[in-house]
Amino acid sequence: THTRTHTHQTHTHTHHSVVNLGISRTMVSMFVGGLIRRASTRLAVCVTQPFVAPPPTHRILHASKCTMTPPLPASPVDLCHCPGAHLLRRNVVRCLSRLPHQSLTQVLALPAAPARPDGAHKGTFGTVMIIGGTETMIGAPAISATAALRSGVGLCKVMVDKSILPFVLVAQPSATGGMLGASDKETLASLAKADPDAKSVLAVGPGFGQDPARQSLVLALLASGRRMVLDADGLNWLAASKVRLKHDTRASPSAKGLILTPHPGEFRRLAEPLSITENPVVAEERPVAAAKLALAHNAVVVLKGDRTVVTDGSRFYINTSGNPALSTAGSGDVLTGLLASLLAQGMPAFEAAVLGVHVHGRAADEWAAQHGRAGLLAMELAHQLPKALNPLRA
Repeated sequence: THTRTHTHQTHTHTHHSVVNLGISRTMVSMFVGGLIRRASTRLAVCVTQPFVAPPPTHRILHASKCTMTPPLPASPVDLCHCPGAHLLRRNVVRCLSRLPHQSLTQVLALPAAPARPDGAHKGTFGTVMIIGGTETMIGAPAISATAALRSGVGLCKVMVDKSILPFVLVAQPSATGGMLGASDKETLASLAKADPDAKSVLAVGPGFGQDPARQSLVLALLASGRRMVLDADGLNWLAASKVRLKHDTRASPSAKGLILTPHPGEFRRLAEPLSITENPVVAEERPVAAAKLALAHNAVVVLKGDRTVVTDGSRFYINTSGNPALSTAGSGDVLTGLLASLLAQGMPAFEAAVLGVHVHGRAADEWAAQHGRAGLLAMELAHQLPKALNPLRA
């Protein structure tokens, strides 16, 4: 720390700031945010350089209390209003130094949503294929299909068991249907027939269930190299297999087009066979935890939860939209369909994930502004997506 003097509206104030540490404002705020509980006055932090995790020997030793009346200029961070300030417990720099290359760049700007040019047709905006569903979870693939269509994909096909296909299509009649086969071979043949060019984006896992026969299908789909969002039971079957997907490192995670969307429980199951020990619910450990999983599987990881983290192993984004209204059954199925739709419309995986988690939360924020922060249904969230997404289009 060092002492600095600010003159603002004829007032002079002396405070202590942490400066030039090469870490992002969000991460610094998360570090010193833990002191807020014990501080009788506000704290200020100035960060002037882009994020590069310092060597393990570099440490933030302390941040002194300071008064901030009147408010300081916009450049310092007012930690009393920083995301994640109430969650921090330990030194974030110590955690970030565990990454293999000790570097992780924070992304702050949102990418633009896909454009809607004049003269376009449904083929312009890609195809999503939802693979999932069981007799007890008919709604999940229908919700994902609704989200994909509401966020702009041109076509959406749902592949489920023959016994539930009519019911899924009643729930979302704008989708078309296909049937899962009695074996992996039959399902892959059906998929190849429905998508001979392998250009569709797969959304695998919504309502897939715990049938052990599903595991080999999930692994076969992952081995196909198709662009994919893997969620829910698809993630559980990947975790159970203990397979590491980093078999093809020629493409970057974003170019490869694989997005994994675990909540903390699913993350723990995925992390255990990879010896990833960071806690997925501790604020300052979440970016590193997600980055390690992304590096292990050469994928983009969306670690859900308060302040959802998106990372491809070298970049990370911390989402700030959303509210407790999202704590409802099916909201994850909405995100799966939304992410697959953005991939199908041509966005790289990292950018699609960043935009998708923001829009997902923004839709919930707009709903909550009208109805409050409880009672949101997943289908209502899906129907809210056009209003949340359209202002962000290029």
